Formats: sequence, structure tokens, C-alpha cells
Amino acid sequence: MKISFINELARLCDHLKINVNDVSEGVGLDNRIGPHFLNAGMGYGGSCFPKDVNALIQIAKDHNHTLSILEKVVEVNETQPQYFIEKIKQVLGGVLENKTIAVIGLSFKANTDDTRESPSLVLINKLVEEQAAVRVHDPIVKITTAASIHQFQSIEETVTGAHALVIGTDWDVYKQLDWGSLKPLMEQPNIFDGRNLLDKGILEVLGFHYTGVANH
Repeated sequence: MKISFINELARLCDHLKINVNDVSEGVGLDNRIGPHFLNAGMGYGGSCFPKDVNALIQIAKDHNHTLSILEKVVEVNETQPQYFIEKIKQVLGGVLENKTIAVIGLSFKANTDDTRESPSLVLINKLVEEQAAVRVHDPIVKITTAASIHQFQSIEETVTGAHALVIGTDWDVYKQLDWGSLKPLMEQPNIFDGRNLLDKGILEVLGFHYTGVANH
């Protein structure tokens, strides 16, 4: 509930040009709420959250009861990757057909190879539907690739020729990359940070067009 709450607030923050991280920090200072799970991103995944929330909703329906808050939690979570796709389309001229998109990070969170209900994979599938060519990387996850999806062992190979790069998982290794050396490899220096992992100011000084999740 807290994850979808902050993601929905992030959409409002985008319209108001407010940094959702400031809002999250303020809300989290209330010890009745706390700071945990208030990081805006592309949504929650994994083996537990989606399954358990959906199971609870179904139990309620079986007993002719509606859990409207939890239903909204699921709705926000399922639409968050598409919301991020729209951000990419706005920067790339409205269409993704024939555009090369690099997605780094495939697991639903860092330090695991678990891709169950991963927002990154949802986003990748939507990119393919938009007829983009997708190049992917993850420190440990290996996926079965299709004609329009190619996985590479190195970040350098992954970003080469990309019109945009999307950070899908908050791996520390991505935070520590030499982004200045990667910029010349890209067709266009667009970074879409789906985890608000990087420092926007530093990336913009390096010449990137940086878009986070309501990270204004």
C-alpha cells in the first residue's frame, strides 16, 4: 500500500514539478508511518507482494466483500510501468518504433536473481509491443531473449547505439558506473532512472538528459 501510495503521489509531483523524494522524506518522518517502502519507482514485484495482495482481494470477493484500497494498490502498481513508458515516449518524439532502448536491471529488486513479477520485465514487454529494439543487462539474471531483445554481458555493449537507457533495478554496480565514458557510446544521451538511483545533477553536468520518477 505504501509503495503504490508514493508512486501515485509521484505522478502528481510530476505535474507540479515537485521532487517526490522530498515528499517521501516528510511523510516518513511521522513515526506512525515510517520511511520504509516509500521510495517511488516502477512498482513492486517478487514472489510475495503481488500474489498475497491478489489472494487477499480474492478472499474478500469470495465472501461478497470489496477491499477497494487494495484493489487500487494493484491498479497503481500495474499501470506504473506504462506511466514510465510514456515518459520515454515524450522524450523520444512520441513513438518508440525502431528506437533502441537499453534496460539495465532485470530482477524485481537488487541482490537477487528473482524476476517474478519484475517491473523491469513488464516494462520490457511493453517496449517490445511499441516495436522498440531492446538491449538488456543484469549482473546475475539471465533471460531467454526474443528477436527484439538482446542480452549482453557488459554495460558497454548494452548501451551502444541506444536512444535511451532505463534503470530497472537499483543494483549498486550501476550507481558506481563511469557514466561519462558510457555517454559517447549512446546514440542519444537519455537516462530514465526507474529507481531514482543516480544523482540527477551529476548526470546533467555530464551532458545526459536525465528523467527520474518525479525527481525534479
